[in-house]
Amino acid sequence: MDIEVRRKKLGEKLRKLREERDLSLRELAALADTDHSQIHRIEIGQISPTAITLENLAEALKVTPCAFFDC
Repeated sequence: MDIEVRRKKLGEKLRKLREERDLSLRELAALADTDHSQIHRIEIGQISPTAITLENLAEALKVTPCAFFDC
């Protein structure tokens, strides 16, 4: 699978989880100790998050990092 497709798929999953929890980008950013613009760029598939960022996002969303992938 192409890296751009993978980034887009991960971003879609992140957005879905965030919206299911009724969190804004800024709220999730505060919970995950990251910048809201970085989360936005992940959600639109523009960048790939680091493993640490994924762990922080998963913790903030109360899921395992596996939730972002087809595990």
